[in-house]
Amino acid sequence: MCSFVWRSLGFAGLLISGAVLILFTIPLIPNLAFALNQAPASIVVTAVVAPVRYVLVNQNNEIIEILSNTPLNVPPKVYQSSFKSNEIPLTTPIDKSYRDIIVKINTSKTGVIYSRQANQPVGLISMDSLRSLSKIESVLFKTKQ
Repeated sequence: MCSFVWRSLGFAGLLISGAVLILFTIPLIPNLAFALNQAPASIVVTAVVAPVRYVLVNQNNEIIEILSNTPLNVPPKVYQSSFKSNEIPLTTPIDKSYRDIIVKINTSKTGVIYSRQANQPVGLISMDSLRSLSKIESVLFKTKQ
């Protein structure tokens, strides 16, 4: 509209259209000031974290660790060797192992709910470890080797 008025009336038309624009804008200024004064001093952001379970398996698809942020029974996301790797499908053998473990552990807590290292007894001891233990034993009990 301003360009039409400007072309037909020249500079006077521009002044008239500017005056009309200002007249329509002036009543809005008190409302804008009121709205700015009534704005909250802080903003509250609410986020919802989806319930999830992560299962880490080794190269043989044996479960090493299970992480959870929920007590709910949700389908797990499976990763191999590292949680930084790509997600792999939940195969039937992994699912069976997962279900066997889940029924035996406390799933109401969050974080690491299962760790193979923490839940398995110590296995075989290496020969180097045995030699070290033998040396410690000889010092403690003053036996000859």
